[in-house]
Amino acid sequence: MAIDSQYFCRENQQRKVSLVCQVCQKEFSSTSTKNRHCRKFHPESCVESMESTQTKRIMCPICPEDERFSFHIALIKHLTNTHNIEIKQSVLNFRNLDEFTTWKALDNREVNYACHTRNKLLNGAETILYNCNRSDSKGFKTLCHKRGIKSGGSIRIHGTCPSRIFITIFTNGEVMAKFTETHVGHEDELRSKRLSKSEQNYIVGQLVAGVTNDRIIQDARKINNDKLERINLITRGDLSYLIRKYNIDKKRNADDMVATALKIEEWNSQGKNHAFLFKKIAFHEILGESYPGLRDEDFAVGYMNGIMEKKLRDFKRVICIDGTHGTNRRNWDLTTVLIKDENNMGFPIAFLLTNRLDQIIQEIFFRALQIRLGETVEAEYIMSDDDPKYYNAWTKVMCTASPPPPLYMARY
Repeated sequence: MAIDSQYFCRENQQRKVSLVCQVCQKEFSSTSTKNRHCRKFHPESCVESMESTQTKRIMCPICPEDERFSFHIALIKHLTNTHNIEIKQSVLNFRNLDEFTTWKALDNREVNYACHTRNKLLNGAETILYNCNRSDSKGFKTLCHKRGIKSGGSIRIHGTCPSRIFITIFTNGEVMAKFTETHVGHEDELRSKRLSKSEQNYIVGQLVAGVTNDRIIQDARKINNDKLERINLITRGDLSYLIRKYNIDKKRNADDMVATALKIEEWNSQGKNHAFLFKKIAFHEILGESYPGLRDEDFAVGYMNGIMEKKLRDFKRVICIDGTHGTNRRNWDLTTVLIKDENNMGFPIAFLLTNRLDQIIQEIFFRALQIRLGETVEAEYIMSDDDPKYYNAWTKVMCTASPPPPLYMARY
């Protein structure tokens, strides 16, 4: 028991020594409290002692030997003393967050820095750290290869750029920013910049107004004041990102099948439009279903609104059927059924979007159309292309009366 008491006494003495500030000899109740005190009141003196106990992930962007540090202030001290680089630092105060945001939008600060950490303090204040977007902030190379390597290479440098913006948002709304302005280890390159908020808003406004992607890219290529800007280099990938970010195409869900089901439900609930045929993909996790005569992986949507239905009932003497193939990213087939109206003009009265190109899906489509109308369409002329599936499917479904009505086929 005496040995155990001596052991515990020695442990307590070592613990008390580790909880004493080496500068002001103040004693603390925990290591985190002591470290917080050191960082706040005398960081220059304590940073070296704290370096030995912390994980070193901050890497010098100049040293070829991968000199590493635990704290940002140690990196600045190293760049100043070892590489003779003057690091410009300043403290700025703003009345509110909007004023800080306006300042951050100047001189490309908005696109040169990315949010790294965001924390809530016990007193209700909030801190946000913006690192230079060229910094290798993690300090290590990941073994995950889920994402492909960029064709132009990563914009990250081998090391940590000292430039950063560290802000504290107080409970009264005021903002204090500690700005380290000097960049080290990289040049100012356009390929590493993102589109600014104002540039994004301008492009989004054009997309919402219906301007085509080709026209937006063509207009962006015009250089003003002989200075190349980031917006001059926009690509279709940038436009696709903005369309997804601001949901310009009004997708109801990121999953195409879920979004389609929600749209079909909206059509049929309003009563103005009607999807009289809807076959979901059966192996889909949420909405899958089977359908007689179709495979599990088949998809089909048959659509007709009230105006189309009225036109078909009034002008069913001539029926035109044609398919459009491979005009979408899924390479699905669009079947269009038209009639000749009172002006001798073709008027579409039904559509079918499906992944199948055979006669079976056409028979299912025409049968669903017949059920939707509640009667058989007794046409006198059928017009289609050289593919006989449209004519064969129509006659099999619509010409079921005995005797069948006169029917003639014309091909174009």
